[in-house]
Amino acid sequence: MVKIIGPLASHHASGTITAPKISSISLRNRHARIAPEAPPTPPPPPPDYIVTGEVNPDITGNYYESAPRLGCPTYTRDDGLFAIWAARWIMFNEWNISNAPGDLSGAYWKTPRENCEDIEAFYTPQNSATGIAFVHAPP
Repeated sequence: MVKIIGPLASHHASGTITAPKISSISLRNRHARIAPEAPPTPPPPPPDYIVTGEVNPDITGNYYESAPRLGCPTYTRDDGLFAIWAARWIMFNEWNISNAPGDLSGAYWKTPRENCEDIEAFYTPQNSATGIAFVHAPP
């Protein structure tokens, strides 16, 4: 018969050896250290307008209303790189799509329009822009 002594085990008169209970703080509290899941991110609101077409530079995407210009709303693409904005000239009005409201120095698209509400249309390329862009409301 082997006699085991010490804090790790005990020997009973019946001849069985029992080990102490394993108690680990790290195992016992493992769930307490897992960060709770973040609440789901709500989907973005639907865009005010969508620009489609095979165009270069790529102005396609979702546009949301932003600060007004000349009494008409301006619409900015969700990444902020392009805007749809109204221009008022002496003889006619037009809607434009360019890098920023009022900027016609680079590639841009335009369509003649009568009023601020008449934004849905085909836009023709100007300067170095290519392709026809179509601005329409989401389905």
